[in-house]
Amino acid sequence: LFKEVNLWSDEVDYPESLDTYENVYDLLDDLRVPQDPYSFIASEENYTMAFDRGNEWGFGFRFSFNSAKELRITETLTLPKKMKVQEETLPRGTQILSINGVEPWQFFMEGERESNSLVPKDTWLFQFKLQDGSIIEKELVFRIFHLEAIHDKQIFHLENGDSAGYFAFSQFYPFIRNDFYNLFSDFAALGINQLIIDLRENSGGKENIAIYMINQLVGEGNWGEPMINYNFNDRYCHWNRTWDFNETALLDVDRVIFLTSKDTLSASEMLINCLKPYVETLVIGGSTGGKSYDMHDFSYENYIFFPIVSQNSNADGETVPPQGITPDVLLYDQIEYPFGDIDDPLIQEALYYLNTGTFHDLSRDDAPYSVGEPRISLYD
Repeated sequence: LFKEVNLWSDEVDYPESLDTYENVYDLLDDLRVPQDPYSFIASEENYTMAFDRGNEWGFGFRFSFNSAKELRITETLTLPKKMKVQEETLPRGTQILSINGVEPWQFFMEGERESNSLVPKDTWLFQFKLQDGSIIEKELVFRIFHLEAIHDKQIFHLENGDSAGYFAFSQFYPFIRNDFYNLFSDFAALGINQLIIDLRENSGGKENIAIYMINQLVGEGNWGEPMINYNFNDRYCHWNRTWDFNETALLDVDRVIFLTSKDTLSASEMLINCLKPYVETLVIGGSTGGKSYDMHDFSYENYIFFPIVSQNSNADGETVPPQGITPDVLLYDQIEYPFGDIDDPLIQEALYYLNTGTFHDLSRDDAPYSVGEPRISLYD
């Protein structure tokens, strides 16, 4: 694969022998070029669970450190639908004060985590600080949960009498096409032509879902126009192609505002970039992750390989730069509010623009909120 279809196949340093590698993961580490931190390998079991079903192991939420080193819930997970009883969930923004009695920064960043390997049905003790300031403790079981990709739909009413639709979108799963059809149909019935799409926690997924979304948002009147270009390496340049608009749109939006962070990646960035030539597209938040590359899955034995095979660009030939999409308003998310919360500064700034046609000057001393600092990744 890396000798043939990998986008940087001519730059890969191929090993003389494979006998020195204990596993395929070590081999992959040596085959990646510096500009490729993305190619990966997954077992068929893990791939099916995560990408085909939207399930993952955990305690019922995802989390990240904000710039103040506070560990906060970024997304809520639910038990799989086959479970008849659902547990009470904690909203995005809830602060995690301790894990098994250990302060989170020490637990994750200073080695404590090494002594806490997880197996199914393990129980950990979490201490949480809720939005109202109260503190609770919960014993949570490590098990399989489900991530709802589309959630927290809202309708915001603007000062001029118009309305804007909002939704948070966490993953481009292959099975959510019908969910988008229902969502966009609901917006269309309300006459919505402006959207706020929250991609702060969306690291990508299936590009065909992004293509479907673009068709449904601005496909009206653009049938046959170019949407996205794919470019492969020189050996497979005959695979280069342009994907055109080819569906009738449910919506015909005039403006889309995206809320982003450095965790906004891949298909999320493709969605933003490919809408730009056709509709007013604005970005509020942090710079995105900077992945304009496409993967293809190849199965071998019990593994699925995902090498980078192409780079995508929009109808104007623009790619997402390695440093990511630069926001129109730099405003870092501190993970303090649930999705769709009117007090969230990023949502406030989006609504301010929709009401006034301008953004706040956040460099002013009297700005309504500060730019802040980027969140701290657990994997940096």
